[in-house]
Amino acid sequence: TAAQVFTITGDVTNGVFTMNTADTCAGTTTAMVKAADNASASTADTLSTVIDQFVCLDVSGFTTETVAKSTYTLQAMTDQAAAVAIGAITYDTTTVEAPYITTYEGYNQRIFIDNRGATAAYYSTTFTTEAGVTAVAGASGTGTVAANTIAVVRVADLVTFTGGTRGAATMEIEATDGNVWVTTQIVDLGTGMTDTLVLN
Repeated sequence: TAAQVFTITGDVTNGVFTMNTADTCAGTTTAMVKAADNASASTADTLSTVIDQFVCLDVSGFTTETVAKSTYTLQAMTDQAAAVAIGAITYDTTTVEAPYITTYEGYNQRIFIDNRGATAAYYSTTFTTEAGVTAVAGASGTGTVAANTIAVVRVADLVTFTGGTRGAATMEIEATDGNVWVTTQIVDLGTGMTDTLVLN
């Protein structure tokens, strides 16, 4: 019944949150100011209760990986006793951990990405290393696996280590978990012995 200050609660770290009089976000915009901890944002001005208001999020310039997965609630500070759920940001990414990868010249390690989905799946990779070792993504650090196809990625093409020959990798594959199978295999070039591990 009174003009309201609206607060959205959730991870507002990236993107620009606003209130808008149109569901296309093309109407009259009211800025939302982020809290210092990026856990909420509130309108800078009170808004009329006579006009419908919509929450808008502008993520221009951000990739899906940098927009937080988060649930959101909205509260009108004067009339509402408690916040109400308004939705969530999700994306269908499968995270695959490879706890040991190596570029040691005596081994040939490969990662097999089996995309059983009906659409192509983009992937990106980040690395962790021991102290004193650095990792730089190689040409195969990112890529796209066609639908219903297996891609074979050599670790030697995935990463270059400096100061050592081993580390760990985290692959983010833009596909649902049930559609992605990932396996790693290390071949000892001296003995021909293989070590195969299912990662996902």
